[in-house]
Amino acid sequence: MAAYKGGVGKTTIASELAYVMGAVLLDLDWDRGNATRAWGYRTEQRASAPLLDAIEAGRTPRPLVGKRKADLVPCHEDF
Repeated sequence: MAAYKGGVGKTTIASELAYVMGAVLLDLDWDRGNATRAWGYRTEQRASAPLLDAIEAGRTPRPLVGKRKADLVPCHEDF
């Protein structure tokens, strides 16, 4: 999902589509990751950054498994 205007429901639509399709939600939001924070993942409480670590290692990031929500590769503010 992408749009130039804020507040149009990009995160909600992307999250719902990923859940319904059984897909992984890859949060690439530049501003602390709205889907990541809505999922309950707090980067400030974590020692690692799954997305950044995977990019640095040249491997595919491992998603976090959700219950009654889409699996997620969380964003990080350093991205």
